[in-house]
Amino acid sequence: MKTAIFLLLCLLSLQKISALNIVQVSVSNVSEKLINVSLNTEAVELYYFDSWQYSISENTITIEALFIPGFGSNIAYLNNNFQLPINTTQTEIYHLVVKAYYTFYKSENLQDMIEGAFSTPFSGIVVLSDSTLASADFVNPINGELLIDTKIRCVWIFDINGKYIGNFKNRNGKITLQNYEDGIYLVGYFKQQRYTTMKIILKKQ
Repeated sequence: MKTAIFLLLCLLSLQKISALNIVQVSVSNVSEKLINVSLNTEAVELYYFDSWQYSISENTITIEALFIPGFGSNIAYLNNNFQLPINTTQTEIYHLVVKAYYTFYKSENLQDMIEGAFSTPFSGIVVLSDSTLASADFVNPINGELLIDTKIRCVWIFDINGKYIGNFKNRNGKITLQNYEDGIYLVGYFKQQRYTTMKIILKKQ
């Protein structure tokens, strides 16, 4: 019985140690051929940054950061900066995926993930946040029309897997999605220099 309780306590402590979350990701340019991605993470216990790796496939950038357990008092944030070779003078839209791992680069060790998009050239620091909950900025499409806050100038559309499929300018608070099949899509947009993504359900009548 004592052994079972001890094992249970060990498992609970391990779950606590692995409680690491991505708080914020921001993107800025270092030079005409280099960008900086800043990753802020929040942990229950002390973590150390170990290593990172990245891949660029067409316009999708994936960054994987690995953290290992540390010892000592609790900490609030871990900040890490990663520099990538991107031409910031060209007009492009990039899909960014950031993943935080614990101990090993394995799918079962993935602690948190955030994704969004940014465009170049930069006009300043772009802050990415991820939200798949309901947003006051949007109303789910009705008869193929997405209703949108008039303060938002442009939106980017991604499929459910995060693949970029198009962008639209905001015209009088409406965006027509009649040419897309019914399904779930991701919508990305800037508002007050903050980039946010959310899910929409497209069902044309």
